[in-house]
Amino acid sequence: QSIQQINQLEEELKANPEDKSKLLTLAHLLNDSGFKERAIEKYKEYLKSDSKNSDVLVDMGVCYYELGNNEEAIKLMKEALKYQPKHQIAHLNLGIIYLASGNHDEAISWWKKAVEINPENEIGKRAQELIKSH
Repeated sequence: QSIQQINQLEEELKANPEDKSKLLTLAHLLNDSGFKERAIEKYKEYLKSDSKNSDVLVDMGVCYYELGNNEEAIKLMKEALKYQPKHQIAHLNLGIIYLASGNHDEAISWWKKAVEINPENEIGKRAQELIKSH
């Protein structure tokens, strides 16, 4: 079904390439469906018109992380934080990426920042669990 949705969105975008919300929907759908490289292409295309969108930068960073490119993932997460310094998911993700890169202390540091932003929500609680378990 998601393949069908992807194809339909791609057709609609051919007819109306300026529809940025459809472009973003397509990028998310590609990401969620496992087409990380194609999702990155669409995120990049979207960022041409909204380069400071922290959520999109974080989502693209996750794609790079899942493709094994931790360096690019870290770069994008930090860029997202330039525009939205309290982006809690970016902090959480940086901890995960640093841990995967073998930098335990740096990971803990980022998770602590995620907790500081909001210890009560799901992301804050997840960061607390990660700190305890590592």
